[in-house]
Amino acid sequence: MRPAGARGFIARQFAAEYAVQFDVLLPALHRAGLTFPLGGTSNHFRVEALKAAGAWDAHNVTEDADLAYRLARQGFGSGLIAAPTGETPPPDTRTWLPQRTRWLKGHMQTLLVHTRSLRDLPVMTGLGLMLSLGMNVFSALFYAPFVALVLAGRLVNLLQPGLGGMAIPDLILLICGPGFAQIALHGAARRAGLQLGLWDRLSLPVYWGLQSFGAAFALYQLVMRPVHWDKTEHLPAEPALAPAS
Repeated sequence: MRPAGARGFIARQFAAEYAVQFDVLLPALHRAGLTFPLGGTSNHFRVEALKAAGAWDAHNVTEDADLAYRLARQGFGSGLIAAPTGETPPPDTRTWLPQRTRWLKGHMQTLLVHTRSLRDLPVMTGLGLMLSLGMNVFSALFYAPFVALVLAGRLVNLLQPGLGGMAIPDLILLICGPGFAQIALHGAARRAGLQLGLWDRLSLPVYWGLQSFGAAFALYQLVMRPVHWDKTEHLPAEPALAPAS
């Protein structure tokens, strides 16, 4: 997929995120022989395979991602096609947050459904599930709280130096996480033909922090409104991603 007309902070970060997802992560999972979640707008199915898997789950708000793992349980595999599909990115947080809440809630639903019984879950399917949806949910839930704790610890250390500094494993994680993300983003932008400015790259952690708000709302909805569907407005946009000024 290729988000079109990405202008503004949210739209540009969304475009960068899509590039990493569809040009780096999913191809890597596919090459490793792992089951990967399907996207919602660019799927082609054999009818018999779709019927054997029970088609889409009407109660899962990311029914496309869920379907990939139900197909795998039936012995079917998925592949990738080179031709991209254009999608208009959400222009602001008002549009983005409900969409992200729905996606994360659906990923939580899918994780709960497919880990409920591991007896017939293929090993490579389960591993792909954890490395894609599992890590997506985990990182969204804990990124902002982790950063808040690190910043609070730094502030306390500045005020009371005798309390000790940051542990080495925490420091390594804090450096390596964003570092590897920038490497993935660089490769994804090159493959997708995105022109990302310096601000787009430096502001990436801010976008990650927003994900935690979506994850918190998703967790609430999973308990209180599990089948509620937040609709997303899609408006026409210019088909180019210009460098940030």
